[in-house]
Amino acid sequence: MHVTPHARGAVATAPQTASVHPFTTGSGRATGDQRAVGQPDGAGTLPGEGAHVLIVDDDPSILRMLRIVFLGDGFEVTTATNGQEALNAVQERMPGVIVLDLEMPIMDGREFFRELRARGHAVPVLILSAYGAERARLELKAEAFVSKPFEPDYLVGEVQKLLMVS
Repeated sequence: MHVTPHARGAVATAPQTASVHPFTTGSGRATGDQRAVGQPDGAGTLPGEGAHVLIVDDDPSILRMLRIVFLGDGFEVTTATNGQEALNAVQERMPGVIVLDLEMPIMDGREFFRELRARGHAVPVLILSAYGAERARLELKAEAFVSKPFEPDYLVGEVQKLLMVS
């Protein structure tokens, strides 16, 4: 997989056709599993460095790309392909931020969000969706939103902002 610039500055994922070093993206971003050893979740020099992010999306190419991007920026990453998997992941380990798609099978993002809040979890949620992300953020009272297509570095910046205020 590689990241291809979109005509309007956003990105789209595409099957890998060119050779990319296995430990970097095409932009040179490191992809190794970088953890802040011996530090509590969220500790580090930059906002997000060593913090745990849960990415919930049913598109495997988006999950792979975001995993690479967030690991490269020093985050610990857990992924889920639907709301039920995400609830299980939250039960196992609470993330510092959740990046949440809305349209997914089994349990969609809205249902997951409502269940998360019903269980008393106040973890910040960033809605990442092509379908009415801003309206859904307002409806659900989520902390932030980013519309698809998106620029990965912008998404990381928004997650870092959420970590600074939470």
